[in-house]
Amino acid sequence: MRKPAFVAILAMVAVGVMAGASSSAVGGAATVNVSTRAGVTSYLRSLGIDPRGVVVQRGAHNYAGPSCAGRGGTCTTARRVLQIAATASSTNKFVCTASTGGTVSPPNDCTIIQVSSGGLNSAVCVEQSTDAAVTQNCKVNQSNTTGANKIAIGQGVSVKTGATQNATQYAGTVQSNGTGANSVKIGQGLSQSTADPGGSQLQDGHQQVYVQQTSDTGANSAGISQSLALKAQAMGASSISQKQNTDGSLNSNAWLSQTSNSGRNSASVNQANAYDAHAGKADTATQQQGSSTGGLAVFFTQSSTGASSIRARQRENQNLHAEHVGSLTQTQYGPMWSDPDQGSNPGDTYAIDQSSIQNASKGANQSDNEYAECDTSGHCTVNESIHQGGGANQKNSCSGTFCDIGLGVTTNSDGTTVNPCNGNGDNITCFPNSDQNPPTPPPPPFSFSTCSFACIASHP
Repeated sequence: MRKPAFVAILAMVAVGVMAGASSSAVGGAATVNVSTRAGVTSYLRSLGIDPRGVVVQRGAHNYAGPSCAGRGGTCTTARRVLQIAATASSTNKFVCTASTGGTVSPPNDCTIIQVSSGGLNSAVCVEQSTDAAVTQNCKVNQSNTTGANKIAIGQGVSVKTGATQNATQYAGTVQSNGTGANSVKIGQGLSQSTADPGGSQLQDGHQQVYVQQTSDTGANSAGISQSLALKAQAMGASSISQKQNTDGSLNSNAWLSQTSNSGRNSASVNQANAYDAHAGKADTATQQQGSSTGGLAVFFTQSSTGASSIRARQRENQNLHAEHVGSLTQTQYGPMWSDPDQGSNPGDTYAIDQSSIQNASKGANQSDNEYAECDTSGHCTVNESIHQGGGANQKNSCSGTFCDIGLGVTTNSDGTTVNPCNGNGDNITCFPNSDQNPPTPPPPPFSFSTCSFACIASHP
């Protein structure tokens, strides 16, 4: 579907800075002077933003978004806004939602940039779609000194029409602070359902989250939820083909980095994939769920002399159904990875819980692999389980300061093969295939995301 013209040429932009000669951020920010129109123009261009048509807000409480009526302070429903906080106690708030910009279709791209010296930076991004083919993007960069940085992102896709469905969700956030706190909450939900009678059905859904938080003594917290549900039904066609997430790319992928000198780090990720395909009354039917290089992946890194904690939960449920089919081929793949690292505090903790279920008809080809590694100055626990409908129920676990374990189960017409193992160092010895090495984490949202906010001018 073609995007509305205003969506194609504009992205949501919010920039909040302290009025006056400069604004400081962790690592030392570039000098910013927005006390004059010329200063505003220069600053926006340094960010790669065309200053024409940008609304400038100057006040103690700046708000940009759809709920402008009846609010106190400076208020606008404009989509391109520069927010200038009047004092260190001022607030900058930007809301990117489906209703922003009027009654036209909601934007699928949102970029928010906020800078403050002591005030509150608040960014909210909500994207919803019912299109069979859609890409959602939300990117946020916040910098502060003593005030709080807060981000809330919600992305949803719900599709019930079309034989071919393809959706991609990306959320990328970067926060830096001094004594103030950084917090991120991200929820991605993707639902695809088809009963197209043509006999050929293809569903692909991909979710990516990138979180980077740095502080001096402030706390870093992040909570991520990714859920994906695919359902297909085809009845009565002479030949049926059903493919769900078979393109070889990761389906749910998250990367979180939290670094502080002495602040507390806490992170949690919950990933859940559910697949269901039903074929019937056909001469031939081919059904496949997943791929050997797809599945779920989560990556963590934490560092602070303060306490750090990680919680990762990965769930995958695959179901294939078929009846009254002359020639039937069923294939299921279910890999998942978890790779966190912690350091600097003996009180650090993290827990990883992986579980996968595969159900299909007798004679189906089923391959499931789980891998987890933990390396911490504190204590970690890992629990893995795989269930396949033919009766294979396998578990593996470990605990301590270091774990490198995996669990593999394969079932086909020749029977069931189980491959549990404990690896050594960073070498993955649990998986027999080279294409099952740990995948690549999601990309960062900005090219300057690994440095201080002063890098914006040189990396627009």
